[in-house]
Amino acid sequence: MDRTAAVIRVGIGRGFIVDADGYRCVITAAHCLPALPPTDAAFSPEKLTYAELLGPVGGEMTVFAACAFVDPVADIAVLAQPDNNTLPDEVEAYDALTEPVLPFRLGTLEFARKQLRLPDGRTISGRLQAKVRGELLLLNQQWLACEITSDGVAVWVKRDTPMEGGMSGSPILGPEGTAIGVAAVASRNRTAEHGPNPLLMAALPGRLLRNCGLWPAATG
Repeated sequence: MDRTAAVIRVGIGRGFIVDADGYRCVITAAHCLPALPPTDAAFSPEKLTYAELLGPVGGEMTVFAACAFVDPVADIAVLAQPDNNTLPDEVEAYDALTEPVLPFRLGTLEFARKQLRLPDGRTISGRLQAKVRGELLLLNQQWLACEITSDGVAVWVKRDTPMEGGMSGSPILGPEGTAIGVAAVASRNRTAEHGPNPLLMAALPGRLLRNCGLWPAATG
């Protein structure tokens, strides 16, 4: 099955479908949402639901989705099925969009610490570092191989990778084809890498990491 089918349209950008313990969720960049949801947990489910937010890439946005998680600082959001009690027809539309496709699996990176030598001869451990080859989905729906680096908090994409408006919310894939990040930032500086982009294992809530099978890897 074509893996691009699991990348869908979300507002001004994209999102990608993952399986969270039998439930289909959509991960995207927070800035792809038309507005942030209210912060009061007492709000009704309708207040957390976005109308006509999702659709196939290149198609119309006709599908409703509820906000399950958002972090505007990390620029990441997770969308889920609308409330079945109040919006049963919209639940059917959400399932029709998300269920037939093969969802992305979430993945992790292996980090190492570079040893730094001090002027007095002692050595200390530096920051976490990871550098891998990965892939990014371009606007023409083609996957492009690219170099990815991470410090354990965010993901950067090599500067010669063409990141453009409309690619936000696309998955950043690691060497095994698993989603490790979300495209969110295109550098305006030609000498800088594109980033920081959200690193899934650092930015997603623990309950979602656990449901996607990443809880041990994310906390160990």
